[in-house]
Amino acid sequence: MKKNKPKPLYAVFYYDRRKLRLLLAFNLCMLALLIIFGQAIFYPLIPLGLLVILLWFVATLATAHVYFFPQKLILVTDEEIKIDRGAPLKWRNIREAEERIGRQRIIVLKPVEGYSCRLTFMQRICQYSRFTAFSIPLYAMTESDQEKIREIVAAHTRFNRQPKDDQK
Repeated sequence: MKKNKPKPLYAVFYYDRRKLRLLLAFNLCMLALLIIFGQAIFYPLIPLGLLVILLWFVATLATAHVYFFPQKLILVTDEEIKIDRGAPLKWRNIREAEERIGRQRIIVLKPVEGYSCRLTFMQRICQYSRFTAFSIPLYAMTESDQEKIREIVAAHTRFNRQPKDDQK
């Protein structure tokens, strides 16, 4: 029986947690306020108030989970790149990459003509938008990780990089 060798890992990038810290603090403060002043706020509609507190508690738990257990943004190997939970894209199937600047900076990976793979639900939604099915959200990364991923993409495929905002 032949065992598949694991692909050598090249780099792993995680979502930036600085923004999540503020969101978690906000959710905790609002949950505390709802618990303390909930009876006064929702006096005639106590069941509705309990539902609001329950939903805010679930949102706080979800935020805490994402904050304390970092989520992988990009997995890079010598053979492929996997963005979030999407389908992996082999480097040889990438025609070129382009950095786009708008409200948010992204790197769009453009597959070769005729390339098809099984896309996730989110990739199907984004397929025809500005983000495309294979795009790297630079706005969700730290500055140092942004530079590293730009270098990796440039090393593996043709890359049209946009100048920084202050260099325009």
